[in-house]
Amino acid sequence: WSAVLATAACLIHFVLGPAVGGLADALGRRRVLLVCSVLELLPAWGIFIHVFTGLSLYAVFFLTIFADIPSQAVFLAICADIVPPAERAAAFGTILATAQVAGLA
Repeated sequence: WSAVLATAACLIHFVLGPAVGGLADALGRRRVLLVCSVLELLPAWGIFIHVFTGLSLYAVFFLTIFADIPSQAVFLAICADIVPPAERAAAFGTILATAQVAGLA
């Protein structure tokens, strides 16, 4: 099943990436980042509810889709807005390295 989930994650990034970017440009990066971050918490809440109330594992499996919302690009766009051009490369590297070490990339 891990191959199926990895394929689904790639497809979600491929389809939703431009949409999330367009929404971030139209509605504001911080607002879109907040919504994406809340949606990314749904799988954790699904597991919590499954453990304590017996929510179906199919529902938990469905909620894992929300863990793959492509919000990292919004983080980088906010960084590009805040950080001066001379320091952007170091800031991008720090963000991406932190995400990689934390297991978020």
